[in-house]
Formats: sequence, structure tokens, C-alpha cells
Amino acid sequence: VKGIFDKYDVDGSQTIDMDELLVLLDDLGLLAKLKTTPKEFAAEMFVKYDANNDGVLRYIAPPRFSSVFFGWPAQRAPC
Repeated sequence: VKGIFDKYDVDGSQTIDMDELLVLLDDLGLLAKLKTTPKEFAAEMFVKYDANNDGVLRYIAPPRFSSVFFGWPAQRAPC
């Protein structure tokens, strides 16, 4: 997932801005059948996922499965 994020972070800012998000969504084919304009659709995503309302999206690494669900160290889950 981080590799995809980095691919679309073309300016290397460690964030995805509106223009970068539109390219990502278009490449995924998500803009083809919208009921709104692409900018309106992307703006809705920013409202939903821009935690600090600064106009960019940041990558936040997902927690490791074992530590989240079991409280075990991520190296090895017990049998």
C-alpha cells in the first residue's frame, strides 16, 4: 500500500493532494461512472479522510495484524 501511495505522491511531500488523488482515482477507474464531478467526489473523500483538515491526505501505516487482534508481538504468534 505504501508503494502505491508513494507512486501517486509525485511531488514527494509524503502527502496526497487533490490533483494527486484525482490521478490515483482515475487510474483505478473510479471516476468513470460518477454521479458527481471528479472534484466533488475527491472533495468528499477529503472531508471524510483529511483528519486535520489541511487539504492533504497522509499515509498512516496499518498496525500489524497479530498485535492488533491478539496483543502479541508481531514477530510470531503462538501456536
